[in-house]
Amino acid sequence: MTSDQSWGETDYLASETGQLAFDEGVDSRGPLNMAVAVEDVNNKSRIVIFGNSVFASDDGFDVYGNGNIFVNSVDWSAEQDDLINITPKEPVSRTFTPPSSLQLTIIMISSIFIIPGLVVAGAVSSWFSRRKRG
Repeated sequence: MTSDQSWGETDYLASETGQLAFDEGVDSRGPLNMAVAVEDVNNKSRIVIFGNSVFASDDGFDVYGNGNIFVNSVDWSAEQDDLINITPKEPVSRTFTPPSSLQLTIIMISSIFIIPGLVVAGAVSSWFSRRKRG
């Protein structure tokens, strides 16, 4: 579902010119369905309808679980419910290598003395140049 602030645009030519605005009585006010799954209990037919096909394209397939929802909707529509699952993500190994004692000393000296010293030197230089000008 979309949010309450969304709407369904019916004037497709307005999207080409960039003049998109909600028209009361013409456009559909949100919330709108982004995807719908329907099953006919009489003949057991199933269908899944999505708001667009961009989510299943090459660029969007691997993001936000789009691939999972597409493949699972095809499996559900084909009545292969036992194939529906959420594909586990490969764990990413992240390691932290602490700095050596020399690197830690350099970081501390630069953050405590060098950087504040540059700021003070800039302030003193600015003060002298302004004092010279009068």
